[in-house]
Amino acid sequence: MADPVSLASLFDAAEQAALGGDFATAARLLGEAARAQEAALGPDHLDLANTLNNLAVAHERCGQLDAAEREYRRAHAIAARTLPADDPLVTTSAQNLRDFCDANGRPVDVPPSAMSLAPDSSEPATIVLSGPPGGLDASKQADVPTQKIEPLAIRLAAEPEKSATRRESRPPATAPDPAPKPAPVAPAPRAAAPTPVAPRRRLPIPLLVALGAVAALVIMVTHPGPPEHARWLAYTTLVCAQVVRAYSNRSLTIPLHRLGRNTFLLLTGLVVLAIQIAIPYLPPFAEAFHATPLEPDDWAIVALVALAPAVLAEVMRTARGRLWIA
Repeated sequence: MADPVSLASLFDAAEQAALGGDFATAARLLGEAARAQEAALGPDHLDLANTLNNLAVAHERCGQLDAAEREYRRAHAIAARTLPADDPLVTTSAQNLRDFCDANGRPVDVPPSAMSLAPDSSEPATIVLSGPPGGLDASKQADVPTQKIEPLAIRLAAEPEKSATRRESRPPATAPDPAPKPAPVAPAPRAAAPTPVAPRRRLPIPLLVALGAVAALVIMVTHPGPPEHARWLAYTTLVCAQVVRAYSNRSLTIPLHRLGRNTFLLLTGLVVLAIQIAIPYLPPFAEAFHATPLEPDDWAIVALVALAPAVLAEVMRTARGRLWIA
């Protein structure tokens, strides 16, 4: 399983490299992140599509047009296979591919489904993001926090003025004149389609990441009951908070109602909670863990601490479309 801190560091470093104009480094870092996402999430995850879209932009800025086209097509193919045809991510990824092909004189009428998802082995290692084609097994929809710099409608921050100049500098082709003429007046350049640019974003590290541990410590210190009961309440709070957090952080950018259910992870979490509830009522285990049964008001504290970060993360991911760690 990919380390969420390592993934977050890769995305942050790639963004900083792109903002500094070092698109070769940005492409290398995004390539590493895409490989980690593909290995953990499978080849059809929307977070992977978004990373590939930004990787394509980095390759385009480096002049690696073949690599850029391939990643644009991969991003669009994932969105087309995963989402309905009228979903904004599908239409936007298709528009990104169309804009790239139009700007670089490349045909765009090749169906993405006809493109092999496996990159050419002769390409540099920074862009080898191959993975087995096919659907995403629910059990492999791993709980790997991932970064999506922006939805597919946004392309990695990279010198919008230069892109616009490039688009404008290609006047429409005209038939050659049979006879020389005086210097003609240059036609007015076509208005360039604006290139969406991702705003500079820092990786949010909310204090809610540590809320469970801090709350457990506060409960243990301030609970008016016996110390043994306070310790068990704090431990139960930690366990329940981690179960909820594991399920909520399956993706850091896509809300749970869009991800669908991960049955394996859900059942595993319920088994953990059932064991935690049962321990105080099983004498050998109760004695070993110094566990005491919790009262309804104790469970209310556990539920509040465990669920509050997940609910806030769901609201932020749904309402603002931003990365948020529960």
